[in-house]
Amino acid sequence: MYDEKEIDQLRAEEGSRGKRPKNLSERERLRRLMALALNAIYTGNRGLFVQTLSDLGQKPGSVEYEGALKKFEDYQREKL
Repeated sequence: MYDEKEIDQLRAEEGSRGKRPKNLSERERLRRLMALALNAIYTGNRGLFVQTLSDLGQKPGSVEYEGALKKFEDYQREKL
């Protein structure tokens, strides 16, 4: 079994390699933002969706940002 110090060290190493958020508060922040994004998708709130993309670090004009926005708009059209 690992003790708490070893577990914390493993978490820090995984976080530094990008496998997981470095701490629980970052993980919680990402969870809340993803929940907001899903809410925006289901309610059709484009403004909230754009804001959550920005809060998640997506820059307007980037491939990821434009792709997410296109999928949002496609989904909204299909719901009608």
